[in-house]
Amino acid sequence: MLVHSVGLFLTGLLLGMLVATAGLVATEPLYALPSAWVPAGSLLGSALLGAVMALRWQKALTVISTAVFGGAVLTLCLDYAVENLALGRHIYERLRLKTLCACLPSQVLSVHWQQGSPSSRGPSSVKEATLKSYIQS
Repeated sequence: MLVHSVGLFLTGLLLGMLVATAGLVATEPLYALPSAWVPAGSLLGSALLGAVMALRWQKALTVISTAVFGGAVLTLCLDYAVENLALGRHIYERLRLKTLCACLPSQVLSVHWQQGSPSSRGPSSVKEATLKSYIQS
């Protein structure tokens, strides 16, 4: 019984997240979100709503959830074949939560790069070049 309920809960979570993702991507041209918390809140809220609804209406929401998930997978597969994941990258950029400030290791590393020791001589290894490109992005 527990495994059955957990499976239904996860199916509802998936349905809610897919619906919220579609909604966020569809409203992007019409409305600019003021904060990064809006996508996080809408994803979490609709995922929990879908999970609770899946526990209540088991058969209907299982069918709807698997159909929506299959459609999303098919869409991304076709996008990969035709446009080399242009839609997938667009959705990823739309849902990516950018932090307002860099974390402490990033700040320490950026101070190290600004000191001039590696940047004045050039990167001494592939790791430093990769790290520098990661910090700059």
